[in-house]
Amino acid sequence: TIFGVIIISIPAALSEDSDELGLFNELASDISFAIHDILLQKERKSYEEQVLKSLEEKTVLLQEVHHRVKNNLQIISGLIKMQARSIEDKSARESLLNCENRIMALAMVHEALYRSENISEISARDHFVNLAQTLVDSLSFTEYKDIGFKADVHDINLPISVAIPCSLIINEIISNSIKYAFEGMDSGMISLVFHEKADEYYLEISDNG
Repeated sequence: TIFGVIIISIPAALSEDSDELGLFNELASDISFAIHDILLQKERKSYEEQVLKSLEEKTVLLQEVHHRVKNNLQIISGLIKMQARSIEDKSARESLLNCENRIMALAMVHEALYRSENISEISARDHFVNLAQTLVDSLSFTEYKDIGFKADVHDINLPISVAIPCSLIINEIISNSIKYAFEGMDSGMISLVFHEKADEYYLEISDNG
């Protein structure tokens, strides 16, 4: 806090002239207001610096939370995959691998949030294309099929409340498509479309199987 003290002596001559005294009082008032404004500006600047520092700390903390959540999900995913290898029952093994794919999709959302400049939103184009391509590459290799992938995804920033359910939907549909849509075929193509229309999101996943 800054304290300012102004001592002003009024000449005797001024006290006899009301006009000069009025000008003197007006000048003193202007000086007082100027000092008050300076103090307010300093306080405002200090407050803004504190708010900015607090915001930076919270941003770093939230990024660390996303990073740790992603790491924990990847550990769980790895444990499930290891367990699936020791299970002989095909149905039970597929159920575990489906669960592992869902966890991987969630981990990729948190990874995207951790790397994003905006810690509450991610790029739909980068995330959805990366997720879909990862699924196609891994599952087509598992199913011994040559599956291609093409995407038409608008560059939209999505909040996490939209990104997570869309990621899970993409995971489920592409997984089922690769497993069941290309029976008797050695190759195929999966397409992903994601647009924003009139404040609504449009998601389309199709295949030629």
